[in-house]
Amino acid sequence: AETIRFNSDLELGCTLVVTDGDLAPNTDYTLLSTEENGGEPAVLRVAPLGGAVSIRFSIPQFRSNRGLVGVIPEIKWNTRSGYSRGYNPLIEKIFLSSNQEVYEINVRARHDAGFPAGDYEVSTTATCTG
Repeated sequence: AETIRFNSDLELGCTLVVTDGDLAPNTDYTLLSTEENGGEPAVLRVAPLGGAVSIRFSIPQFRSNRGLVGVIPEIKWNTRSGYSRGYNPLIEKIFLSSNQEVYEINVRARHDAGFPAGDYEVSTTATCTG
């Protein structure tokens, strides 16, 4: 007699497609945000492969060629299916079903003394795990 085996090495994951956003200042230049006039949110499209996955956004990072300190960026997101999270400077991990999802991601950063002319970036990394 011979044993017949059926094996699988199943890995869950997803495809991520990003469209970057744009920051714009408020009227007194103390806030840079995707929600100010001229700003645009980023868009993250998620296509799960093989089952339900979770998405983790890293702590948002602020970069500038001006050497500013004390700027704490915050992130918020909402999905086309109705899930949302308000502004938060911390890591976000959420459960995602096996369906495709689209995230609209907004960020903001405040500097009470005002942002001088320069180059500014807020970034976060989206990671998909099964």
